[in-house]
Amino acid sequence: MSLATHEEAMDVLYASGHKAQRPAVHRTLKALFGRVLAGDLRAPFDLPQRDNAAVDGFAFNYDRARRATFRLPVVGDLRAGDEAIGADAGAAMRIATGAPLPTELDTIAMHEQCDLVPGFVRLPDDLRRGDNCRRAGEDVKRGAGVLRAGQRLGAPEIATLAALGMSGAKVHRKVRVALMTSGDEVTSPGDSLSGEGQTYDAYTHALIAATGRLPARCVFTIHAADRFSAFLNAFRRACQRADLLVVCAGAAGGPSDFAYEALRREGEVFIRGVRIKPGRPLTIGRAGDALTLCLPGNPVASILCFALYARAAILALSGAGRKEIDLCDGAALPLRLAVSKRKKADRREFWRASVTPKSLALPYPTDGSGIISSLRETSGILVAHEALEEVPAGASLPFIPYAAMGLR
Repeated sequence: MSLATHEEAMDVLYASGHKAQRPAVHRTLKALFGRVLAGDLRAPFDLPQRDNAAVDGFAFNYDRARRATFRLPVVGDLRAGDEAIGADAGAAMRIATGAPLPTELDTIAMHEQCDLVPGFVRLPDDLRRGDNCRRAGEDVKRGAGVLRAGQRLGAPEIATLAALGMSGAKVHRKVRVALMTSGDEVTSPGDSLSGEGQTYDAYTHALIAATGRLPARCVFTIHAADRFSAFLNAFRRACQRADLLVVCAGAAGGPSDFAYEALRREGEVFIRGVRIKPGRPLTIGRAGDALTLCLPGNPVASILCFALYARAAILALSGAGRKEIDLCDGAALPLRLAVSKRKKADRREFWRASVTPKSLALPYPTDGSGIISSLRETSGILVAHEALEEVPAGASLPFIPYAAMGLR
């Protein structure tokens, strides 16, 4: 099986995820953040529903005011929440932000721009007709599509739903994620290391935290010893409990790397290896009903592959669109490279980088996949595409912040 490209891996995750898409469920506004919408939504009415004031001030009829040299009598007050009323086009009315604008009046002067004399107001003469007025439907027209199926909901989308009077929406159920680790040398944080060859599990808790930033929940974790029978038993238990099984380590093909063989026995392998760095051993398949990703064992490679590919799988299972699942398509910002750098042709590389005070991207000096400091001391990744080989200083590359990846 030849190595896949990044795009091929994303295509497989998208197709596999959509086949096993999570069912829809109604959730209230306070539970919608980060979830994926299960159906298109249209505006039931204009937003705003009627013409209203954008500022506190005085409402008036522009033509009548111009004929009166912008000096008009003041005849009443309009407050937010008042019913729309008729008005005298030859007079001005005090008006508060959000108050309905009478049909006879078409312009508003800000309070601080006006001069008051007993019973009258002197209006500024440099306004244009319609200034400081919000028109009905200027934000959203009745019947217009405001949110689409597959769209991930953030604070602006939730504000739109609330403004349109919706108490909630249908979203896809959270994806159930199982995390599996292996290795006789791995010890849980907090326990004592039993020998010089022991090491602490550096990624399980990081991946649980990253899962919490997605429309998913970690429902099961398990660790397997370096025996195939123990690994296979743990693998079977994990895939029975989840929509997505993420196996941390065991994909590289070493003598104690059993992930590929377990996946081959229990299901189907779609991709074995991707032309990327870090993360070349990444393996994708299905075991039972669980879409399965086998990640590299080094913590940096494991964390970055989770943020790029497990995230994509979770969003695909949640009903997101093909473009939405790939951070390289939607979240990348162009930054210029602070130094020149070389890469291997015909593979995509993800360079950990920080942003300098001059807004240049500075790659971390060491590429090692086991150096956790390289994640802590940088703020995102640069995407060096397959066609590149010699990348000079000043070249523009896509930059994906860790915050967009759910790592910060």
